[in-house]
Amino acid sequence: AVLAQATRPADQARSRWCRSSPGSAAPSTAPPSQMLGRWSVLQALLIAARVAEASPGDHPSGAPQDAPQGARALAAGAHGDEAWMAEFCGEKCLAAGYCCNDHAVGSNQMISCAQACMMRARGRTWSEMATSLNGLCNRHGGSGCSVRVDGHEYRLCSVCGDLSGDPQCQHGVASSAACDYGAALAPTPDEYCSLRCKAAGFCCNNLTAGSDGAVSCTQACVMRALGTTWQEMATAYDGICTRNGQGSCSLDVNGLRYNLCAQCSDVASSPQCRWRVACDYGAQVAPSRWGFRPLV
Repeated sequence: AVLAQATRPADQARSRWCRSSPGSAAPSTAPPSQMLGRWSVLQALLIAARVAEASPGDHPSGAPQDAPQGARALAAGAHGDEAWMAEFCGEKCLAAGYCCNDHAVGSNQMISCAQACMMRARGRTWSEMATSLNGLCNRHGGSGCSVRVDGHEYRLCSVCGDLSGDPQCQHGVASSAACDYGAALAPTPDEYCSLRCKAAGFCCNNLTAGSDGAVSCTQACVMRALGTTWQEMATAYDGICTRNGQGSCSLDVNGLRYNLCAQCSDVASSPQCRWRVACDYGAQVAPSRWGFRPLV
């Protein structure tokens, strides 16, 4: 992960998002080929205490109370956690060679990679999912055409529209391995921030790329994730976001160096693709809800 070598020791970090919750990390029973290198990712899950560790001025469900009206208006329309979660799950499962990457579609009465990933995103733990622990992934061709988990129904007897010749994609969901793989997925802070900023219409959504000497939405979001407060960020407080394009081409914040003069590969015509607004928006993106099970 991009952040793996830049995060500070736990006793120094003030991160809002990086406290592990009980049962959220996969135990050693996970397939080694899937979990190798994932421990650092799971330790950086964005499923921390949303309210208890919020810095002064934070608002757990959106923008800080004193955020500019424009940023707050954008935040009000950006609570679609389901959308970025589904995009993350679909992309990761596709990259691993699995099909049925629309979480609304499963096949062969088995849970797909994307469906398992969404179950984790919506609050299920690894131990509740894993085949090796007789979890939800432990299914066969006669287990039934649907399963209901945390109020969401998943169809398991559909025809997938993205079938390929990959052995992992034989006739749809080939085995419980797809489910186990999806259940092991979790976004890193930079992945979460990039998806949220992209969904809001901003560009330069690669953590390594800022432009015009200014801080991008994704970069600002990650700065907050690593402990920088809203007041230290906001343009209204003459914070880090207050840059006019005349400053240096790099910025060191909390032990991580950000490049601010790169060529962004995702420039779009969106009106939100403007440098100063991008930083203020990124600085007020709410913590991820990945892995939080709704209270009943």
